[in-house]
Amino acid sequence: MATRERGFANQTTTERGIALVTALMALLLLTGIGLTIALSATTETAVSANYRRTEQAFFAADAGIGVARNAIREALNQVIQTNAAAAAPNITFPTSTGQPFDDSQLTTLLTNPSLTAANGAPITNALAATNARAAALGNNGNFNVTITLAPVGTPIIGTRPAPINGIAQPPSTITMRYAYTITSTGNNNVAAGNPYRATAQATEQGIINITLNTTVNQNSTSNPTITRAFSAYGTFLSRFPQNSVWASGTFSGPVHTNQRFRYGSGNAVIFKDAVTQVGPTYDYNGTAYNVSNTNRPGLTFQSTYAVVPPVPLPTNVYAQELAVLNSTGLPDSTFISPQPTTAQLVANLKRANNTPPSTSGGSISNGVYVPSADGVKITGGGIYVKGTVDEMTLSISGSSQIYTIRQGSTTTTITITPPSGNSPGSTKIASGSSSTTFQGVPMDKTDPNNHKPGVSLFVNGNIKALHGPAASGGSTPPAIAAQTGVTITSTGDITVTGDLKYQQPVLNIDGTLATNGMSATNVLGLFTNSGKISWTPNPTYTSSNYSMTVDAAMVVFNEPALNADPNALTGGWTTNCQECNSSTVITLRGSRVASKGLPIYGYGKVNRFFDPRFANGAFAPPFFPVTQLQNGTTTTTTFSLALSTSNVSTESNTWQRITN
Repeated sequence: MATRERGFANQTTTERGIALVTALMALLLLTGIGLTIALSATTETAVSANYRRTEQAFFAADAGIGVARNAIREALNQVIQTNAAAAAPNITFPTSTGQPFDDSQLTTLLTNPSLTAANGAPITNALAATNARAAALGNNGNFNVTITLAPVGTPIIGTRPAPINGIAQPPSTITMRYAYTITSTGNNNVAAGNPYRATAQATEQGIINITLNTTVNQNSTSNPTITRAFSAYGTFLSRFPQNSVWASGTFSGPVHTNQRFRYGSGNAVIFKDAVTQVGPTYDYNGTAYNVSNTNRPGLTFQSTYAVVPPVPLPTNVYAQELAVLNSTGLPDSTFISPQPTTAQLVANLKRANNTPPSTSGGSISNGVYVPSADGVKITGGGIYVKGTVDEMTLSISGSSQIYTIRQGSTTTTITITPPSGNSPGSTKIASGSSSTTFQGVPMDKTDPNNHKPGVSLFVNGNIKALHGPAASGGSTPPAIAAQTGVTITSTGDITVTGDLKYQQPVLNIDGTLATNGMSATNVLGLFTNSGKISWTPNPTYTSSNYSMTVDAAMVVFNEPALNADPNALTGGWTTNCQECNSSTVITLRGSRVASKGLPIYGYGKVNRFFDPRFANGAFAPPFFPVTQLQNGTTTTTTFSLALSTSNVSTESNTWQRITN
């Protein structure tokens, strides 16, 4: 009995604790499963976060592509528009009648190397605009781009409108293609070196098309007659001699002929300003050439050479005579005719003894007169001389201008003292023992809004000798006072025998602008409509070697005589000096206008320097001859360029994503 109980007890002991083991094993299994699940969840989270950062970087890179594409298109367009606007006023149009338009004036706007250069304005401006947009992303990412541009082919010329008045038009459009490459590197806006930083890269290639539109505006306007003083020409020859060529020398100021010029390689000629003529060809060494400013041996153009319509000769012939009486030279209610009558001359002129002119044979007697209707004041615009002048001397005393006029044995002196402050100035005429001083000075009233002192010295006859003061020490004093403006008119020939210089010089002796030259107010005009102007140096009134210097605007016409005999030696400017030598220098500082170019004798060198105050006819001697231009309707063609953003297009050819 006892043995059986022990055995039972042992069996029960070996089964004790199995539940604990089972529980532990189950717990271990559950722990492993939990750890596996936790590990799996952590990995997925990490992968998801990394993907999110990479995508954030990629979208930043892709945004950079889009921003840069738009920026380079706008920047390129803006630079071309700016260049086009600046170039438009300077583009020559039309080039010439019937000639093709020079398309390179437009194509260069689209092919300029600076448009596609790495440091050019389009790329530089586009990168600046792109970087500004990148900074605006903030914590959402960032990007950095590079841009390259390159021209593709040559500009594509569009249709060309029909010619206007025979003038070929520019093309209506010109299109240029530019290849671009944009590379954008994006990041998630985490600092470099941080394990959570992500980057991505994208690149795009494409074509930008830009079309430049051209617009031709044609405006027809009805213009009144334009009046311009002949002093606006440096040299004007209505006729150019058939058997002559230009003499050697330098020409400044506009040069024109109503015919055609002739040149020879043996005579060196330099033109510093515009040259124009009516004929379509010029002669060079006996051969005809189409007008162009092509230089040839002995022929140098420093400006343009063009064909223009004829320039009319003056219609106000001897208005200078009437100007002595009424200060305008224009007919009015008192002086109905442009030619004063003898009665009007008697009523408005006074001699040195303050009496009217005497008459003989229906005209006034020879003598020198000033305009004064009341015998007290000067009531006109100048000095009247009847008969030939044997000698006329222009000189200065203080601020006064002195005219000394000799006719035979009679000498008359007129002294004009300019207005100053409240003083109206004075005019004194003296001859022999008689003299009278009149209040005021001759006035130029051609501009009703600007009355100013001005003298028309009209000589009804020839002037045999005209000069300034005598030379002293090898040089001559000035002859024209600083405040003097005078035009000396002769109905015959004018012979200049000595220097006539301004007290306020406009040009230096070499033709360069003198100090304060443009502000000088003294001015001299010489005019004859039925004779010639001769320079015949007198050593008493010239510098050494008979050299002469004259400051003046000269107009010399004699169309009736030349119409009768084209070979007549009249209607022009000539020099005549038997004693002159190779050292003699003849210098004109002003302008020269003539019916015909006459031979120039006895000189070493002739300089023709243009007074720049005369440019465009804005300034001239008082009562100076004028020409009338542009009478009626004038068609003016203006050329302008237009470029709009709608003409800019982008074609994307390739796009590639590169994820780092």
